[in-house]
Amino acid sequence: MPTFSVIHDGLPDDLEDILLEIEKSFAVTLEEDVLLRVKTFGELCEHIAQKMLGQEVDDCTHQQAFYKIRGAFQQVIGADLGHLHPHASLESSFPPKQRRKKTREVEKLLGFRLGILAWHAPLLICSLVGLCVSFGLAFLGTEYSFYSFCLSGFGIFLSPRLGISLVKMTWGDLAKKMTRYHYTQCRRNPNTYNPQEIYDILQFWFADQFGYEVNQLQPSTPIM
Repeated sequence: MPTFSVIHDGLPDDLEDILLEIEKSFAVTLEEDVLLRVKTFGELCEHIAQKMLGQEVDDCTHQQAFYKIRGAFQQVIGADLGHLHPHASLESSFPPKQRRKKTREVEKLLGFRLGILAWHAPLLICSLVGLCVSFGLAFLGTEYSFYSFCLSGFGIFLSPRLGISLVKMTWGDLAKKMTRYHYTQCRRNPNTYNPQEIYDILQFWFADQFGYEVNQLQPSTPIM
């Protein structure tokens, strides 16, 4: 059974990262002194659920996220996407023409970033090679190492901003991802929540962060 004994030594960086994502996704504020008294994974889930404002429901946020995202793309692209199903790939339904511009428009409409554009691979590779060259030049003591380093760093900076290729995922995968990272904003009514979904999302995050299988994280799993 996994145990996260580091939590009571103060909040470590990896746990703080998860808690920041939780606060952003569920629109809650978590007090560190309260978290330090949490004993089990189930208690943590209950504490976060108690922080949620609004009415408990049992509907599906993943489904709502899919329709919300599809509606936003349909509005921006100007095409009928009513036929689109969750198993369709992003690439097959989102033409490359003005893809970056339209993605930004969709993100503005939704109120959160999608992260669906891959980095510009050729530029990234060249920049990484240039970075290695700059270290070699620095070892040789030549003044060109500084210029090579700056140019390579600028290329790495530009890589995620110039890419137009889409990451390999389906529309359903995107809806699941957005449900985890922007739960409240994906809800049709942001003043409602599904307690079971909170548990499922936290289970996924902790398993992913600490390298465990999802089914290993049970309510009784100690986190002290």
